[in-house]
Amino acid sequence: MNYIKTIFFVLTFATLISCQMNEKTDEKNSESSVVEITSFRIKNNVEKEKFIEVAKKMEEEFLKNQNGYISRTLSVDENEQWIDIVFWRSKKDHLNALSESEKSQYALPFINAIDFETVEMKLNQIK
Repeated sequence: MNYIKTIFFVLTFATLISCQMNEKTDEKNSESSVVEITSFRIKNNVEKEKFIEVAKKMEEEFLKNQNGYISRTLSVDENEQWIDIVFWRSKKDHLNALSESEKSQYALPFINAIDFETVEMKLNQIK
């Protein structure tokens, strides 16, 4: 469990640093909408149907209550590779939600089901 939390915090920190660097180079567009694109696999001991339930609960009870949340699409391919796409009003809103997710009773079950060795996250500015 500590290993998962450590990886999650490292990913969060890396995202924060990346966003801060981007804000410094492009301050004019810092309030532009962003899209978070995360690919991952779930842990072997997590059933796909259970993960979908947890993901829906997290969206309904956590994401939709975050400032700047616009929409989300979660998909999975035939190789069990998941893609989570979340649109945010701004980088700041994304970062605030990312920080809050570490404390959320609705986000943590989703986070804990992910195999963090497979996570790739990108945050792109919408043009």
